[in-house]
Amino acid sequence: MSVTHRHSNNTELHTFLNWRTISGFIALLMFAIVIAQDSSQSPKAEQAQKELEIEFHEIAPLPNSTLVDYDSSRKTSQALVDASYLTSVRSVDILKHYDEQLKMRGWQSYGTSGMTDWGRDLGGKSAYYCKGEYYSQLQYAGEKANYGWTYAFSMSWGLSNCETKPEGGWVKQTVFVSLMFMAFGNFLVTYTIDTGKHAWSKNASEYAKWVRERSPLGTAWFDLRSEASHLWNDRIISLVGAPLGLFLLWLGAYSLWRNIFGG
Repeated sequence: MSVTHRHSNNTELHTFLNWRTISGFIALLMFAIVIAQDSSQSPKAEQAQKELEIEFHEIAPLPNSTLVDYDSSRKTSQALVDASYLTSVRSVDILKHYDEQLKMRGWQSYGTSGMTDWGRDLGGKSAYYCKGEYYSQLQYAGEKANYGWTYAFSMSWGLSNCETKPEGGWVKQTVFVSLMFMAFGNFLVTYTIDTGKHAWSKNASEYAKWVRERSPLGTAWFDLRSEASHLWNDRIISLVGAPLGLFLLWLGAYSLWRNIFGG
């Protein structure tokens, strides 16, 4: 009886320490690290918001402009101060005014780019500036735009990175987002490969038995559909989920590399 008992314990341990469980633990560990890292930024976000508000109000508003909206907010790792204005002043004069004001306050120009609205060119433009960790953007809506404001001006911390070009940095994410991509991608790849391995090597009845043994809590949901329907559904999910998970892993790893090493 003692031998049987040890064998039973070993079997239970082997079942518990399968690669799906280990992958889940890795995902949970990465999530916990991300939450801890993000929470530690909260005091810095509060300080950044105060400093950005001071910086923002040091910039003289454009003459002959009307304030439409103003907002100051922060999250655990981000801070933002922005406002929108209505004016009849030409775009070139708007850009010139803020360029002079920002450079007087020690902000450095980071270039300009055109803007589109769902592919439509309305004549919009954006100008970017940096000051240490702080990022500023001036947006001109465009002659053909009808947003209720002519231009918007914002200052932020944690939302953009001055080392990455604004017009070409879509893959650059915060460390939080990078790790979340990696954790979810890792889970998705592991889960779909494991599911696909069984879905494509078993018939409907065998697969149904495997699902019930693997996840007793999901049996009631599984029984709502036919075994054949569930089998083919999971086969399709395995074909789609694995490539998607690999892409999320790549995106998270690449953006994390860019956060650490720049570029």
